[in-house]
Amino acid sequence: MAMEMPVHPNDPVLQEEHVAAMQLAAPEEATHVAVASGVWSSESTWRDGRIPDEASRVHIPHGLTVEIGNRLQPSLKTLLVNGTLRFATAVDTELKVDTLVTTPGSRLEIGTASDTIRSDATARIVFADLGPLQISEDPGLVGRGAILHGTTVIHGSAKTSALTASVDPLRGDKSLTLSEAPTGWRAGDRLVIAGTNPDADGDEIVIVKSVDGNQIKLDRALSFNHQTPREDLKVHIANLTRNVVFTSENTALDRRGHVMFMHSRDVHVANASFRDLGRTNKLKPLDDPYFDDEGAFVEETGRNPGGRYSVHFHRNGVDRDRPPAVVIGSVVDGNPGWGFVNHSSYVDFIDNVAYDVTGAAFSTEAGDEVGSFQNNVAIRMHGTGDEPISRQEDGDFGHAGDGFWLQGPGVRVLDNVAAGAKGSGLIVYAEPLFEDGLGITTFPSANLPETEDANGALNVPVSLAPLAPFRGNESYGSVLGAQVYYHRTFITIEEEQEEQAGLSFAPSQIEDMDLWSNANGMRVNYAVDTDFRDLRIVGPADGSGDTGFDASSNLYNRGTHNYENLRVEDYDVGFSLPRSGRVEVNGGAFSNLTDFYITEPRQLGRRLRFSGDFRFKDPAPEVFDEASNDRLYFEMDPELAPAADSANEHFFLDDQVVLDFGPYSNQQLYFYEQLDRHVLFPKPPKQLTPDDPGPTIGEEFIGVSNEVLDRRFGRSFGGAMAPDDAREQSRIHGLVGSPASGLPELVPNPLPGDDDDEQFEDTFEIDDEESRVFELGLPDEGGTTKLSVRKGLLVQRSLDREPVQLDGMEELAIFGSERRERVRLRINRRVGDDLEEVTLFGESGNDHITLLKKHDNGVDLMAVDGGDGNDRLDASRFHGFVELEGGAGRDRLIGGDMESELWGGAGRDTFVLSKTDGLHSLMDFTPGQDRLRLDLPQAGLRFERHDDDLWLLMRQSAVAVFVGLADQREAIEALVL
Repeated sequence: MAMEMPVHPNDPVLQEEHVAAMQLAAPEEATHVAVASGVWSSESTWRDGRIPDEASRVHIPHGLTVEIGNRLQPSLKTLLVNGTLRFATAVDTELKVDTLVTTPGSRLEIGTASDTIRSDATARIVFADLGPLQISEDPGLVGRGAILHGTTVIHGSAKTSALTASVDPLRGDKSLTLSEAPTGWRAGDRLVIAGTNPDADGDEIVIVKSVDGNQIKLDRALSFNHQTPREDLKVHIANLTRNVVFTSENTALDRRGHVMFMHSRDVHVANASFRDLGRTNKLKPLDDPYFDDEGAFVEETGRNPGGRYSVHFHRNGVDRDRPPAVVIGSVVDGNPGWGFVNHSSYVDFIDNVAYDVTGAAFSTEAGDEVGSFQNNVAIRMHGTGDEPISRQEDGDFGHAGDGFWLQGPGVRVLDNVAAGAKGSGLIVYAEPLFEDGLGITTFPSANLPETEDANGALNVPVSLAPLAPFRGNESYGSVLGAQVYYHRTFITIEEEQEEQAGLSFAPSQIEDMDLWSNANGMRVNYAVDTDFRDLRIVGPADGSGDTGFDASSNLYNRGTHNYENLRVEDYDVGFSLPRSGRVEVNGGAFSNLTDFYITEPRQLGRRLRFSGDFRFKDPAPEVFDEASNDRLYFEMDPELAPAADSANEHFFLDDQVVLDFGPYSNQQLYFYEQLDRHVLFPKPPKQLTPDDPGPTIGEEFIGVSNEVLDRRFGRSFGGAMAPDDAREQSRIHGLVGSPASGLPELVPNPLPGDDDDEQFEDTFEIDDEESRVFELGLPDEGGTTKLSVRKGLLVQRSLDREPVQLDGMEELAIFGSERRERVRLRINRRVGDDLEEVTLFGESGNDHITLLKKHDNGVDLMAVDGGDGNDRLDASRFHGFVELEGGAGRDRLIGGDMESELWGGAGRDTFVLSKTDGLHSLMDFTPGQDRLRLDLPQAGLRFERHDDDLWLLMRQSAVAVFVGLADQREAIEALVL
């Protein structure tokens, strides 16, 4: 039959997922099979006249259509649809099933655009609880839900998703006045009124008693005030009721159902409710089922699998040659971890509502997604409240409690609303996901705003691609209104992607956004080349707001940043400016205790200019009592204390803050600390972050003035001393004078390269001068470590240690910790005369170890032992002989560009073969257990036997040797050719 043809024949990952899904409802296991098209309740529809009963396994074959015309009573075990399953539109219908699977070429139809489910009828799919999920039946724990691989068409009765209140709803009110009359609202509907408290609380559920135009009478009086700080800011009221419902019989987290649209873009969902669905719990770390080397399930794993969401589009492809899937006017109501999800797919989410969701209400998952979030409303997002990177090493993101989580830049984000987020209302977090079998996600160049910017490359790093349109959004009543974390930064690109760091893209644009009644308005971390235009940021009415726009707490904000026409009001600090790069602030309105807070650069120099039309106004008395007494337009406030990730001697970085607006004409704003006789360090300063210390301040800088520093070193604080004409000005904490001249040309975002290692002036000798081996232990807590060997020194960029002198050492041994680690080791051209061998031991933990060496010189042997854990050992940019040993666990081994020996060790390992000049020797590859990934064209590949070994050649060049596997030629050829 047509349905028996291979699915995804050119994509083994999708094929494996498809097979696993189909095994949940294998046709040969069916107890009841449709033999004719007809209604479900008719005996003539079913083989032997047997209508499905309790715990049946049902199959609707290809070419047949079965219609559900009533509320079915039995709870089915499985339902496999190869044909068509249709719900009647004019009567109440219900299907109870543990696992529903539709296949490519099938159709699930619950109403159509021309024949919707009638407003006085309901259609329900209830995911039945027939007992706990069993690993023996469902190894991936994918079942208990709908896995929809075919065409899905759902059309409930049309209903306005959300409107604003024209009058603020207050405690005691028994009615609501809306901005306009809603469509489809009726008595009995559940409404949620968004909260406006900056602690993400204060929303409430009410039931409609009656509807009269835009007047909505309620079943009870309101319990909370829902007040806005400005008359033109309005509270949102969303309708959670729909007459097409997907829900769970048992709402315990481990017994719920979920909905996954797998690999299919032929989906149109309109006006449906997905209530009490999802099993992934974002309050806890992900924990997928794990199987040992013999294929046996490892107990105590699989307690929190990822990917079990309420509405989940799973890998339907990101090419835009076919129309997107569409979800419109629908609701996710009650979810433990992610509501509406786009995972490597092309989907338009339009006019939807998410309420009471943990983790993230609307999210993208891998970083390559395209489509849109348009006019959606997210209310009440629970979560950990932790930093976005707190589970970074596990690839577990979007857990803080966010309205809109964007793992990549390609989805248009237009006119959405987030209210009540414990994390961020909206967050751009452009770090690519690493996925087993697929590697690091990249962004297709064809989906860039300007495809020619990729310079001919098919893909570019997710972190570097500019944002799709991002405008018209609103966030309120949240801990943080909006956030950019990792965007256009080199921090998150892989070493093999660094050659694309020089690509030139237009700046990203974030425009026309209202952020109000949030504890903090906007925050920017690790962001480069991004412009912000027409943002209004208004603090809470009770004066509890901290910072309106924070771009200084992260030291890696660099490149070019433009801020145009910002309006920031009612915060303690209005705008905390970036520390590095080229920054333009063009006009705006500011009314805060301190409007602009400026501290010193930490990594690179800075050129900061204020120009255009600025309007300053005192905050309202009811927000800040007697605020005008302490009010500042500009506060120049250096920290000076050493800190992690600061450049050495960061206080010498050249800095220029220019005022060129209103009464100021190209004048420079100086720190008081730039006065010639000011002593920066009267005594050695304490570390700003003692738990994560930075470079120490040398004794030569203690107790001396800027004038003396300039005489001795030719440098002073900020790159220049304040001139004689520098004077104090009203409401400015700092000095205004003529601009400094002779400052060097600023490179706002240097490209990554061999010379980016920090410089250290002091070194120390090895204690044991007779030893020929130097041993280095990495921090016990794990984390990220960057090391380089050059000129006889071991430079430890990310550790609080001075360089190590390696002269006389023949071997360097580096030992990791028992925790997860990300280690980057660079061997430079001049390593010293004596060093012959470098060995790196990952120990236990899931480690990511990257080796870099461009030149065939110096070290004779480079060896890495991953130890226990699921490790990624990457030598793809190492020019020299290398040994990689994965150790126990599921490891990924990527050899170097000369000769490599690859030992997978115990576990199901992945060996990556790429197009290099080197030869990869696979020392212990096990067909049927280990995996091969070929990053090279298949044309010209062939195998040859040499003694007991099997050689893979590309034309006349040897690529790999499968040691001792000559007799396994057929099995290995099947993996490659």
